Amino acid sequence: MPDTLGSSRRPPSSTTAVGWIEQEVDEWLHCQIRGKAWMPGEPPIHPVLIRKAELLRRVPLSYVTIWKMEQQSRFPKRVQLTA
Repeated sequence: MPDTLGSSRRPPSSTTAVGWIEQEVDEWLHCQIRGKAWMPGEPPIHPVLIRKAELLRRVPLSYVTIWKMEQQSRFPKRVQLTA
């Protein structure tokens, strides 16, 4: 029997093409280094997107930890790359 109650609490499958806005990730990293709280702001007019592999290379966190932090608005939200 499929789990219908907890399905929305799982990280998205890897078949969905997603990216993160590079400027938001860089700002989040700078806040972490400075010990300040990160707050999401307005996205840039011409954002540069980075894929999951590049995100994991830059950020010293696991994919699951990043996903959990996204759910709590403590990390930049992902952007869907395909319709």
